[in-house]
Amino acid sequence: MSSPSNVSFTNTLSLLADASTVSTIEKIDGQPGKFEVTLQNARSEKIIVGSIVASLGWKPYDAKALTHLGYNTYSNVLTNLEFE
Repeated sequence: MSSPSNVSFTNTLSLLADASTVSTIEKIDGQPGKFEVTLQNARSEKIIVGSIVASLGWKPYDAKALTHLGYNTYSNVLTNLEFE
């Protein structure tokens, strides 16, 4: 099991890339700053991480419904998609 303090940045990026494409999160235990995450792929693997980012999917919202927030009224009110 790896802990955040003894894993290099490059290895962390490699682990994240691998985990995001072939693994399922089976279990999360712990507390902020020290989570124990059990990943399930061809085998079960436990890793210790300091934080978790859940990226669950996204669909753009029709911002035309947000006129009360200034969308289409002020030129500097943008959606995140328009900003990017």
